[in-house]
Amino acid sequence: MKRATVPRKLNPTIPRAAGKIRHQSRWLEKTSWILSLLAAATVAGVLLFILWIEPHRAVAEIKHVDGTVTKLTTRAFQTRLGIERTRSINLQKSTAAKSRRSPEEYFEPDYRPLATLSFAAGVIDRLTREIVIEEEAGRRGLSVNEDEIDFVIARAYDLVPLPADPAAPSHRSAATWLETKPELRDLVRKTRVEAQQRLERDGLSQDYRKIVRLELLEEKLRDAFFASIPAKQDRVTINLIRFETETEAKNAAVLLERGEGFDSLYARAMNGQITNAVGTPRDWSSRAELERDYGVPFAETALSLKTGECLRQPLAAAHGWYLFKLSAREIREMPEDWRRQRGLDAMQIWFTQQNHRIVQYRDWMNHVPPTPHIAYSRSGSELPPPPGGAGPGGGIKFPNTPSLGNKEPARPQAPLDPFGRSLSPRAGLAESHGTDRAANNLSSHLAPLQRPFSSATPDLNTSFPPSPSPVEGQQKAAAP
Repeated sequence: MKRATVPRKLNPTIPRAAGKIRHQSRWLEKTSWILSLLAAATVAGVLLFILWIEPHRAVAEIKHVDGTVTKLTTRAFQTRLGIERTRSINLQKSTAAKSRRSPEEYFEPDYRPLATLSFAAGVIDRLTREIVIEEEAGRRGLSVNEDEIDFVIARAYDLVPLPADPAAPSHRSAATWLETKPELRDLVRKTRVEAQQRLERDGLSQDYRKIVRLELLEEKLRDAFFASIPAKQDRVTINLIRFETETEAKNAAVLLERGEGFDSLYARAMNGQITNAVGTPRDWSSRAELERDYGVPFAETALSLKTGECLRQPLAAAHGWYLFKLSAREIREMPEDWRRQRGLDAMQIWFTQQNHRIVQYRDWMNHVPPTPHIAYSRSGSELPPPPGGAGPGGGIKFPNTPSLGNKEPARPQAPLDPFGRSLSPRAGLAESHGTDRAANNLSSHLAPLQRPFSSATPDLNTSFPPSPSPVEGQQKAAAP
């Protein structure tokens, strides 16, 4: 008989092991999918922060008159900082071109001052001020056209020579030149392409035109403040007697009541015959100037007197007590330079009044990129850099001349303002010719941070001195 075969029983542990493997495989698959998703989300979050959140973080805010707020972003700040660094290198180069004495000399830019916080502070200050300027210019109906922008750039590169006009005032603006000399407008339009090529050669993009437009708006706003100063003003001259204490002033007033003339008392004060009293003549002054120097009550009292009349009761003002006499009074024609300076003063006061609308967050200091190697043209200003890059010299060098470490021979430094900007005056523009003349124009054009109130129009000298930076802004610990 054939023996029946009995099926062999399987090991009961094998199915259980297979089930565990399948379960663990599904768990590992889910875990890897979750980890991949987390990694992708992390990368996306980092990219979002780097490419969107951080560039759009506010480094400053400016509140407008209508209550809206403009935020100055990190990207706008860093973009402008790069432009200003490029302008500074171009300024160094044009300055070196003027001082070159040999064809063998080459140019080495100095990047060190461009990496300082003081340089960056000047940039963020300028950006916030431009927003205030643009708002006020719009309120006053001021605007800048493309021809004016082209005129400024063409003048910087000496592509448009100004016609000889001895009667032209030194403060004539770009708009005034184009209005009074129509031939300049045609010449500017013919040189527009070449001027843009020069800008690109010097590493300045189309955004640079926006900067020039804002500088011209500031110039027109400055002219508007000048126009608000009356050409004729009511002015007075005063003889002052200043006393250190109120008691001494009252004792002198008693002498006036007893019949002593003011002129006699004033003469004794001038000669030092009255204790703690000084006699001082005050030259022609307006109400605004008296208010500025002595206060509103003093100005009102002085202008209420008639010519030859004196104040017989002491008046407290300007760290003392005063008796005075109104010596003369008349409506006077004011010099244009005086009016222009008063216009600058009025603009300075206006800027100061806008400080409460500007907030600069201290966090902007963390967004100042290190100064890169800024590219510049080898042919620009006819001073090519040496082979192998540029060093820290910031001036002309001779080839094959070794340097002592990172040091260079000492040379006189121009004084700097609180933002680290040069305060050295421009000189010799009228006497420069050829390449040196173009370098002079380019210097004045590429360094608007050199003076807070520098003229936006190169080679058009202003007759009034610069004023300190008007918008310093308030600061908070960190951006919201």
